[in-house]
Amino acid sequence: MAEALVAQRRELFGVLEAEDAARNTDYARTLSVFLQHGGQLAHTADALGVHRHTVRSRMARIQKLCGIDLSDPATFAEAFFAATAEV
Repeated sequence: MAEALVAQRRELFGVLEAEDAARNTDYARTLSVFLQHGGQLAHTADALGVHRHTVRSRMARIQKLCGIDLSDPATFAEAFFAATAEV
């Protein structure tokens, strides 16, 4: 199971890290903080030091780039556990 989580992390965060490198965005960190804060936009924004609308926009872009819907509890849980996997 640990290997599957590591593979999921590489897939999910690999897309975001590539986008971050290409476009100077902060998507990988935003997703990590969002997951750590239970999907709460306001808490994520506070932790990142940005406005919650910025987080909302980033999360929309992250979901589109990764082809995921984090409003689905199963998808959120999968992303959360993948984010915590040791690479």
